[in-house]
Amino acid sequence: MTAFISYAVGNTIGFTVLSGTAIRYCFYGRWGIYKLEIAKLIIFININFWVRLLGVSGVVFLVDPLSLPKTLNLPFESAYFIGLIFLTLVSIYFIISYLRKKPFRIGAHLIYFPTFKVSLASIFLAAMDWGIASGVLYLLLPLSEIISFSVFFCIYILGLTAGLMSTVPGGLGVFETVILFSLPNTVSQADILGGLIAYRAIYYFLPLIVAIVLLIIKEIQQQII
Repeated sequence: MTAFISYAVGNTIGFTVLSGTAIRYCFYGRWGIYKLEIAKLIIFININFWVRLLGVSGVVFLVDPLSLPKTLNLPFESAYFIGLIFLTLVSIYFIISYLRKKPFRIGAHLIYFPTFKVSLASIFLAAMDWGIASGVLYLLLPLSEIISFSVFFCIYILGLTAGLMSTVPGGLGVFETVILFSLPNTVSQADILGGLIAYRAIYYFLPLIVAIVLLIIKEIQQQII
């Protein structure tokens, strides 16, 4: 439940590292887990998040590089170079995690990083998760006769990556702009915006409402106890 609430809140309001961390710290602290152990767990989770984001987007951008929308103001015209940079960073991390079996020591404390196998598994699961999410948006948009799902998945990952790295709450506006400017001009902008609003409701606002309800229930239970 803690993972779901932190994901739903962080995904919607942005600043995932801070918002998700605050929620985890609150819940884990109540369960009697030491602050240092909570900090180690949060470091582990956040590193794993960036590894899977860079891993999935890196592979997608290399396999099927898109032309980048000019609105992103990037020095590259193609996502290929971004994918190359992302996979280089992930490869360096994999090499270090594969060769170094022992945890990192900072003073008297041991910091455990996601292992090679854990990172690979998380990248695979993230690809499945985002594949399902992009499939929902693909069905909400009138695209089946215009572009294939594989092409749209690349556009979706580009928008998702831009939104997450922008730290704008939920990537709101950034994600939509990338999707809007990456799709063919033959698609009605009104239809695109309608589909994006429905997608936001399904994947952002609905989980946020459920998370808020769970938080309220948890607080009431805490007060009773």
